[in-house]
Amino acid sequence: MQRLTHATSERQFLMYEALRRGADVQALYEKTYIKPWFIQQMKELVELEEEILQHRGGLPPRRPAGAGQAGRVSRIGTWRSCSA
Repeated sequence: MQRLTHATSERQFLMYEALRRGADVQALYEKTYIKPWFIQQMKELVELEEEILQHRGGLPPRRPAGAGQAGRVSRIGTWRSCSA
C-alpha cells in the first residue's frame, strides 16, 4: 500500500491488485486521493473477473450481473456499425 502514495504508471495496477487482495475503497482513497467512485468501479471489475474465473473451461451458468455493461462493448459495436 505504501507504493500507492505517489502517482506512477504502475499505480492503477497496484490498486487493482490491492482490491483483489481485499483492500477497502476508503483506504485506497485515503492513500491515493482518487475519487471513491472510480475505485468502486475498479472493485466491481475485480469482482466480475473473480466470478468469471470460477468458471474456467466453460461458460458460467448465467451471465454474471453487469457483465454486459462492464465494458460497454455492445454499445460501441452498435455505434460503429451505424457510423460505417
